[in-house]
Amino acid sequence: PAFVTLVGLTITWVNTPTKYIPRVTFPHQTLVGFASLHGQFDPANTVVATWWDYGYASTFLNRLPVLHYGGSVNTAATHVVARALLDDDQTASLGILKYLSNDGSRGINSQPSAGSLAAAFYDAAEKPSPDLLLVVTNQMTGWISSISKIGNWDIERGEPVQLRGNPDGAEVHYKPINCRFNAYPQKLDCNGVRIDLEQGLIDGQPLLVGWSHTQDGDLLRRRDFDHDADHAIQIVQNGGRISAYFLHRQLYESTFNKLYYQGLIEHPSISLHYDDYPHIRIYKVDGTPTS
Repeated sequence: PAFVTLVGLTITWVNTPTKYIPRVTFPHQTLVGFASLHGQFDPANTVVATWWDYGYASTFLNRLPVLHYGGSVNTAATHVVARALLDDDQTASLGILKYLSNDGSRGINSQPSAGSLAAAFYDAAEKPSPDLLLVVTNQMTGWISSISKIGNWDIERGEPVQLRGNPDGAEVHYKPINCRFNAYPQKLDCNGVRIDLEQGLIDGQPLLVGWSHTQDGDLLRRRDFDHDADHAIQIVQNGGRISAYFLHRQLYESTFNKLYYQGLIEHPSISLHYDDYPHIRIYKVDGTPTS
């Protein structure tokens, strides 16, 4: 659309001295997704919830307010949005985002302790708020390392949260692994490591909490194990290309991963509004509580 083209031209003009032409910051398909929201929602009762990098571009393209943007990157909003993306409970994620949409960073800063803030998030899930448009993108899979370092921060101790079984401490990310699928879906051979997908074993040890296989953004297979484990395998098939990732349990079970890769909705207030997977997905969250 011309609206999207205009944004690309504007960004290029501002950043182009003489012969230097910068690479496009955001993929075209992602900008089209944000632009598609223009005129569909009431700005007085709708907020876009996504990572701060998209804040200014989103507002320019659709005239809707955002939860945070580049100018607010150093505020409490960035930390709690990261927490919402990482939480394994979609109800908890919605509580965080709804609280932020109602009370903003000031409301977060007014809470006397981490415990009272957690209670406020919990209560917010059942309170009215503006409708939310939760945007998740392929680009965010590459940002998840920095998102996790921000979200996995102990706000009382002022130090990173060390995730159990994670050599990277507070940081989680999608680690590609080279696998042979000859015996799939029973087994995988990844760089000489034997993975038993029926029992959740890695070289005979119960090290997997689960695994999943998505095809073009839909959940094709998923297996969960009752193991006190810290990692998972995620198989992603887009068209004829298939990839495998080894990831920490937090990322595998996160709201971001479920909504972006698996299209897995676990709360009745959430519905898929716009789908251009693998580029962008936009979920609408009804601000009126739904039990």
